[in-house]
Amino acid sequence: MDVKGDDECWNFIGKSISPKGYGIIRRNGKAIRSHRYAYFLKHPLAVGNVTDLQLHCLHKCDNRLCCNPNHLFLGTNYDNVVDKMAKERQARGESHGMAKLTETEVREIREKWENRKRTQHQLASDYGLKSQKSISAICCRRRWKYLL
Repeated sequence: MDVKGDDECWNFIGKSISPKGYGIIRRNGKAIRSHRYAYFLKHPLAVGNVTDLQLHCLHKCDNRLCCNPNHLFLGTNYDNVVDKMAKERQARGESHGMAKLTETEVREIREKWENRKRTQHQLASDYGLKSQKSISAICCRRRWKYLL
């Protein structure tokens, strides 16, 4: 760890980095994420609770290599998802691996639907989608909600 001031990130400086960008250390033959290990060193009584409650060790700083215990807190899977969404790290739109449309196409679909230029079935066919339901979700803003 590159230990600095209490408010600064203490980046992991080891060689083993997970595919998701977290530092990895080995203790007793087990791979442990470096930030979790740092949290347990600072809060040894939390170890049992974390295992029993299946809690995550989350970053306030959003730096996956940071091991500063002041930047870490425990949370449930729900807390982790809420934190990810609040920090806009959730894949959405074109960056989502399953996206079949671009933002431009979604805007076009909504404009054509709102101006009654095409039916939802026609739009599905025009944009190579299998179902009118997908177009309905776009037009009713249940999908691609963030686009105005």
